[in-house]
Amino acid sequence: MRRYEKPLSPKRRLFLKEYLARGFNGRAAALAVYNCKPSSAASIACEVLKDPRVKKELTLACDLLGLDAVSYARQLEAIMLQAHDWMASVKACELYGRLMGLF
Repeated sequence: MRRYEKPLSPKRRLFLKEYLARGFNGRAAALAVYNCKPSSAASIACEVLKDPRVKKELTLACDLLGLDAVSYARQLEAIMLQAHDWMASVKACELYGRLMGLF
C-alpha cells in the first residue's frame, strides 16, 4: 500500500522554479525565495534539494525541458574551456567529475 505523499509547499515549488531559472544555482534560488542570510543560503538549498519530492519534481522538469546528463556534460565542458572565468571553470570541473562518478 502506498503512503499518501504531501504535495510540495508553494515555497519549495518556487525554489524549483528559481533553481532552474538561475542555472541550477541553489544558493541564488534560496536567496530569492527564502528570507535567509547569504551565509545560510547554500545549506538551505542543500536541505531543499535532498527532499525526495523536490528530486522527483526536478527530474520531471528536466525531462520536460530536455535536460539530460549528456547535454549537461556538454554544457560543463563548454564552461571548462572558457579561460576568461577561472572560478566558473573550476566549478564546472567539479560538477563534471561528480557527474562522471570520478568522486
